[in-house]
Amino acid sequence: MAEASNSTLPRFDAVEFTQDAGVTIQTLSPPNLKEIILSAGSIGTPHILLNSGVGDADELSTLGITPTVNLPDVGRNLTDHPRWSLVWSVNDTSTTEMYWRNDTLQADALAEWTANRTGYISSTVLNHIGFSRVGEDLLEEESCAGNLTAHYELVFASGIFESTIPATGNYFTTTVILLCPLSRGSITINSTNPLDPPLINPNFLSHPQDIVAMQYAVEGAQKFVSAPVWKDYVLALTTNITDLEESIRNEAGSTDHQVSTASMSPVDAGWGVVDPDLRLKRAMGVRVVDASVLPFIPAAHTQAAVYAIAERAADLIKGRK
Repeated sequence: MAEASNSTLPRFDAVEFTQDAGVTIQTLSPPNLKEIILSAGSIGTPHILLNSGVGDADELSTLGITPTVNLPDVGRNLTDHPRWSLVWSVNDTSTTEMYWRNDTLQADALAEWTANRTGYISSTVLNHIGFSRVGEDLLEEESCAGNLTAHYELVFASGIFESTIPATGNYFTTTVILLCPLSRGSITINSTNPLDPPLINPNFLSHPQDIVAMQYAVEGAQKFVSAPVWKDYVLALTTNITDLEESIRNEAGSTDHQVSTASMSPVDAGWGVVDPDLRLKRAMGVRVVDASVLPFIPAAHTQAAVYAIAERAADLIKGRK
């Protein structure tokens, strides 16, 4: 984004972009431009803002980027749902391994989906989920919105989800997702080249309560699958666990629910990046519309929340409060 100084606040009135990996830089600056809608997501939005001189002024100056708007919270407060999976071998020949091991079945399924949008790949195997809470005596503070909100989610799926599918065997996976983490990460840059990728630090499980909650959830998943109803189906746990905490810390990954890197805050608050109308603070001409504006992560998948933000933004842009 490019900035003009026609008022006491800087106004952004142009967008610089490339369509050939930076060989040429083009500028779009229509004379009737009312505002720029920035919707690049929780990773891309802070990346663009930082490269436009919006962020911590001292850090930008150190990099050699001229600060335009001093908003230290740009890229801070990154929050995501960490996940970790347990895999069991099962007495079942219809798990998703039958699909991944059969090139003919894959081709037939793709052809059916292409023709009719039906068949094996028209649905998801991740369609059984459960939500639960951690034992109250284990928590030093309530990390969720209230005492009825789930702390973790269990996602049950037929099959194994790894980059390399085992040549033999059939599997069942339970993915444990921490819904109300207290750990916070960051999106930063270390280059003045906007085409260089940002530095993403999810900082998973850095808060001690998060690892306690995650261990509780994993043990809960194991207890669930050990129920008598599973005895003729589940054969054995194949996930190698020697030290549960170490295993979780080494292998926990992202659910791709990143939020809060351009957090919304009250108009007069000294923190945050956008105001309640999604307008960039301390500047004019930019409105942010994506998951980055959420000040905290929902105890749920983020898709519905992003829909709500988009609907609200549409009303604001049209002038309806």
